[in-house]
Amino acid sequence: MRNLILAIFIELSSFSAQNELSDVRGRFAAAVDDRNLLRSFVASTDRSNMPEAAGYRALAVLMLAEESFNPLAKMRYFIMGRDSLEALISRDPMNAELRLMRLSVQRKVPLVLGYSSDAKSDIVFLRACFPTLTDKGLKALIAGYFLDQNIHLKS
Repeated sequence: MRNLILAIFIELSSFSAQNELSDVRGRFAAAVDDRNLLRSFVASTDRSNMPEAAGYRALAVLMLAEESFNPLAKMRYFIMGRDSLEALISRDPMNAELRLMRLSVQRKVPLVLGYSSDAKSDIVFLRACFPTLTDKGLKALIAGYFLDQNIHLKS
């Protein structure tokens, strides 16, 4: 009986985490085109214990760099977002969603910033893990990004 209760608890925890991640993805997508929503998103994800939520927070900070007019603020936001994303990936290098986030940033930022060295390895990693992913939302994100960027999913 104890094992059954434990199994149900684990399943419910997994379901809850998936719902929270879907919510974070949705809120991030809604905030992409609005600087005020981006700031609000950064604040609202500050205490999340999910690495993916922290990754989306790092992306939002990077997007604030893109929106800033002051060159010093741009660089500060860029460094803060980049370092946060890299720290997350160093703690969880097999996290496909974090690797997709880094890939999307590295393919977009100017080469002069010197933040493009992992793009090829992230593409190889995402291609390799794509067939085994169980999160349909993540699979759709990867497939959509690869299609949009003219990257073939199969090597």
